[in-house]
Amino acid sequence: MRASGVNGEFYLGKLAELNVELNRTIPGSAPFFAGPLKIVQQAMGFTMSVLYRVENVVDRTLILAVAEVLDPAGRRPALVPGARLALDLDRPAPAFRNEAQAFLGQDVAAVNVPGTGCDIAGYIAAGESVSDAYLLAGDFVGAEADLRETDLRVFEIATGLLSALLLKAHFQHRADHDRLTGLMSSARIRVELEHALQRGAHQSARGLTVALADVDHFKRINDVHGHLQGDAVLEQLGQIVASSLRPGQDRAGRFGGEEFLIILLGQQNSWAHSGSGKWPRL
Repeated sequence: MRASGVNGEFYLGKLAELNVELNRTIPGSAPFFAGPLKIVQQAMGFTMSVLYRVENVVDRTLILAVAEVLDPAGRRPALVPGARLALDLDRPAPAFRNEAQAFLGQDVAAVNVPGTGCDIAGYIAAGESVSDAYLLAGDFVGAEADLRETDLRVFEIATGLLSALLLKAHFQHRADHDRLTGLMSSARIRVELEHALQRGAHQSARGLTVALADVDHFKRINDVHGHLQGDAVLEQLGQIVASSLRPGQDRAGRFGGEEFLIILLGQQNSWAHSGSGKWPRL
């Protein structure tokens, strides 16, 4: 049930709190949605709220995965993080009516659902494809369960803030990463190299290894097997390089064509200081 006596100042305060929370966390990380979901629940006065990740749409069936949920009363025990749901978009179960409508309209859907269904749901865009989206839903219970105009406006702003930040992160990631290999783009890895060299000048004891590697006879791979096979080689090589890096410490990017730039920080690392003194063969 919603708190009594709430006013515009209360909502503005909660939306400002949401904005601060969103901008100080990392989009896509596991704990990213926990804080925002709690703030939205407090602002709206939801009895329970749930965030779904859109996984796919197959033959008018919407596949959702539960990303986060706040259900202190245990009203919907089936909705736990990781649970998957299949919704018929043409004839959704009453409990998921708003989720289906929010997805179809890519907007906010708000129809009071008696019982255990969510009374309001909103679409959150996080990229360019169907699978780059989320649905945020909340349920009111009790004497004040009827939706108000203020609820719609506040909820629209909250979902808009989530969409704006996730879209920004999505396009920034695309700009910073090579789409084929998944490693940093040429422009981004050059910036990382400059930063590493600047830090190395002041922290020489820490150590710095910079390697430029390429694929031998790569032109022949393209000429004999075709460019699609050449792309597959680069994609697999990018996966091998990425899996060999220490998270949060090493950097690697596609320098150009079949060339890769690798930045290793610290005196000890698995590439530059292997037992034989040689780099692993890729």
